[in-house]
Amino acid sequence: MKRQKILFLLIFISPFSFSQDQGTDYWVQLSPEIRLNTGKFEFRYRPYESFFLTNTDTKKMVTSGRTDFMAGYKYKKFKFFVYAKFDTNKKSFIGPRIDFNTRIFNNRVALHGQYRYFWGLNKISKDHQYLVTMIEYDTNKFLNPGILGLNKHNFKGSMSLFHGPSISFKINKTISFLGSYMKDLNTRSRYFSFIRFNFKVLNN
Repeated sequence: MKRQKILFLLIFISPFSFSQDQGTDYWVQLSPEIRLNTGKFEFRYRPYESFFLTNTDTKKMVTSGRTDFMAGYKYKKFKFFVYAKFDTNKKSFIGPRIDFNTRIFNNRVALHGQYRYFWGLNKISKDHQYLVTMIEYDTNKFLNPGILGLNKHNFKGSMSLFHGPSISFKINKTISFLGSYMKDLNTRSRYFSFIRFNFKVLNN
């Protein structure tokens, strides 16, 4: 039997806003990602992740970019990755990423947890970690509601605790979307809206 290969193309659009006295900062992140599954292994590649930061008062735009690569092994409900990322500000990181997925209550509730730890590979790259959580209710219909969490911790700096409602829906077996609007529970006026578009190509 031939192994099934699955190629995913994902595009993340993540508007981020932070209100302050000098105006509101808007950060938009565009992140196309290619995934390849081969049996027990999974590879993910983001050729160029773009960041655009604009302030409503100064009208100045700051841009940067990053390239990511992940190589992972699937074991039961877990995925274990080696994750490397390099940005245009000469920062570089490597570290583990662990994903966990399961379903409860007769497969109607999906649980997802993701942990990432990054070691900086030079002096300007500071160690940090992420914890991503998601609970989603499968309605067996077009829309599925849930709760998404995205937490980032810089060990000698700030901690972001984004949490909020999410909604996902599938148009067909190939195309699906996920959207969420989150608030940073650790900061007064910081919000993060997240939109993901999935396009799946199947090869037998």
